[in-house]
Amino acid sequence: MKNALYVLLIALLLASAYMVVGCGGSEGGDAEQEQAADEGSVDGGDEVEDLATFTAVGTYESADGKVITLKPDGTFESDAWGSPVSGTYLCTDDELGKWVDLAFGDGSSISMSAMLTGNEVAAIVDVETGTQYTKE
Repeated sequence: MKNALYVLLIALLLASAYMVVGCGGSEGGDAEQEQAADEGSVDGGDEVEDLATFTAVGTYESADGKVITLKPDGTFESDAWGSPVSGTYLCTDDELGKWVDLAFGDGSSISMSAMLTGNEVAAIVDVETGTQYTKE
């Protein structure tokens, strides 16, 4: 019985390692971004415990025309909150899902739920308001 548990544990560890190693950058991404992902950093440039396995760079627009632009250098610009704002963002995975965490210049922050197609974000959702921003 103990041997079966050890075999199961080893199989789970190998499967987890395969998932982490097997998930990479998107097709057409630049080499620097893919190298950063391989070194444990994500689109925000910071090391995180829950490494993101998806790419969020792009421009996202809501139904009412508000825009959030996530840049390759880990910064963002937006008019989604009334006036133009900017800051940094970080992509994370956790047990509740995939997230794009925005940190504003004034020190405030918001976590937006990421909706994926493959390993690329197709839309982000402001969980506080329910507003969806779809990738252009």
